[in-house]
Amino acid sequence: MPIIGWTPFDRITRWGFSVALYGEQEWTECTYTGWPPWCRPDAGNGFHTDGTPVTGNNPFDTSITITPSFVTDWMAHIASRVGTAGSGGVRFFALDNEPMLWNSTHRDVHPVEVNYAEIWQRTLDYAFAIKTQDPAALVFGPVVWGWCAYFYSAADGCVPGLDYNTYGPFLEWYLQQVKDYETAYGVRLVDYLDIHYYPQANNVALSDDESPGTAAVRLRSVKSLFDPTYSDESWVGQPVQLIPRMKNIIAQKAPDTKLAITEYNWGNDNGLPSALAQAEVLAIFAREGIDLATRWTVPEVGSRVEDAFKIHLNYDGTGGRIEGDSVQAVSSNINDVAIYSFHGTDAKLYVLLFNKSLTDQEADVQVTGGITGSIHLWGFDAESQLTYKGTATASPSGFSLTMPSYSVRLAVTTLNCTLPSQATNLHLQKSDSSLLLTWTNVSEATDYVIYEDASPSGSFPTQTGSATNGSTGILIPAPTGSRFYLVAARNACGESSKK
Repeated sequence: MPIIGWTPFDRITRWGFSVALYGEQEWTECTYTGWPPWCRPDAGNGFHTDGTPVTGNNPFDTSITITPSFVTDWMAHIASRVGTAGSGGVRFFALDNEPMLWNSTHRDVHPVEVNYAEIWQRTLDYAFAIKTQDPAALVFGPVVWGWCAYFYSAADGCVPGLDYNTYGPFLEWYLQQVKDYETAYGVRLVDYLDIHYYPQANNVALSDDESPGTAAVRLRSVKSLFDPTYSDESWVGQPVQLIPRMKNIIAQKAPDTKLAITEYNWGNDNGLPSALAQAEVLAIFAREGIDLATRWTVPEVGSRVEDAFKIHLNYDGTGGRIEGDSVQAVSSNINDVAIYSFHGTDAKLYVLLFNKSLTDQEADVQVTGGITGSIHLWGFDAESQLTYKGTATASPSGFSLTMPSYSVRLAVTTLNCTLPSQATNLHLQKSDSSLLLTWTNVSEATDYVIYEDASPSGSFPTQTGSATNGSTGILIPAPTGSRFYLVAARNACGESSKK
């Protein structure tokens, strides 16, 4: 939903910086060879030939001003066609797009850099209007473009400025406003923390570059989503650990907010390394618990990247899809072969393997708890797009297979055990030096695992203790600047390791 305060005043194509009105400019829509014949030589880029920006343009050349009533009228129109959010209609409403870039992407109507105060005021005005129009609507905000906008306003730039020095990191401040408003008025204005993420290493995102060097960086860079030891191979130059970082901010500032990554990209549609990266990114999203994600953009039909989605959503061409619980999977060398495992709602075990190296790899997969039946394989590689790949060699404790270079394999088999349900009725009792966590015991559990979040800025959870089945609690040292979570009861059913 537009919250910038402007919208095009009709459906005719118009442009904000006319050469006829504002003089010669650096380039126009027709400057570069190869552009289509319908280009418009009057559509300038908004910069004078000396590189200085055109100022004093009239925003009404293209647009009209709007208020929140425009958004609510639009919502009413949508509901009249498909129903309200609560009755099966449109549920998700995003608060515009990348506001920290408005001064460049929409400079004709918003040349001034956005600061914290403006984005929060617009959130108040428009999110309140959306919730008033349809209380069941789920609002996404602040829809920021990437790394710099997680911490700074456009007015700050990409370094600490007035906003950051006064209020702290942007997303932390923003979610605190969301929580404070909910506490004061009983209305949650933003339901999903909505961010965009494009890996920043050269030619990794939005690129057809599949050269060995770029492909290697692309396939390593998926670790930026979770790994605190992976320093981003770009101008960012530090661990991103995106998902734990965002979940930590949510836990600190506005618990129960969901997390959405509504733009991301690990390469264009037809490259094999790009497809491997996309398929692994989806596995990471599942394991790490992303609530919603959407790639920029939808892959071409029949492309390699479409296969990356299909191996999760329709691996056999007849509706076979991976649905269920993520279970522990450990690789002896994640840079060469990564592994992800899921205990399906259909009682099957799904194991995804990614050979990210330039050589064939022997994968010996050990499955704790045992498997029954055949191990059927689907996958894609340099020789073929997604297809059935036969069966793997079974052993009493797992299976083995040879993976060609740059390949994905999905192994589907049947487990010889059942997962426990989640632990319930968690209670915490604190003394000066310790915490006593108690819970309701769960059948089929062999242990209960505590994970520590060790850094205020977020870190990858690490196991710090466990209690065996039959216990009702565990005593652990009181944390110092840390939080502990009892995530679930567990057993060894379906846990996998690649050697």
